[in-house]
Amino acid sequence: MPLLRYRMRDITKIDDSGCECGRNAFPRCMWITGRVDDMIYYKGAKVWPSAIHAALHKFDEIKEYQLIVTKSPYDSELLLKIELKDGADTPYLREEVVRELKRTLVFFTPRVEFVKEGTLPRYEGKAKRVVVQEVA
Repeated sequence: MPLLRYRMRDITKIDDSGCECGRNAFPRCMWITGRVDDMIYYKGAKVWPSAIHAALHKFDEIKEYQLIVTKSPYDSELLLKIELKDGADTPYLREEVVRELKRTLVFFTPRVEFVKEGTLPRYEGKAKRVVVQEVA
């Protein structure tokens, strides 16, 4: 069986525990955690949209979110818009969401704006949750 290698630019979790048959020459990919192309640099830190997704996915009350990256020659800004389900908007939930983002992202927390349900765009297929804006 030929061994093929593709340069997909995926970031994966590797399982190097080996096969039940005893062969362990080739580690296996357990799952894809993100793509190199998705990474955003913000004030010297690497930001993975998948980390933000993982933090927000813990809350059933979140209906949609969008990360807006505004890049200028001198600085960048991150704004995370979060859309909550009707009736779920409470001060306690807002605090919990921000606390989870701080715990997950460690080095920084994006500015968070909670918006009304139906405010953020909907997409067919894969959601485009990261918007990059270039400012001259």
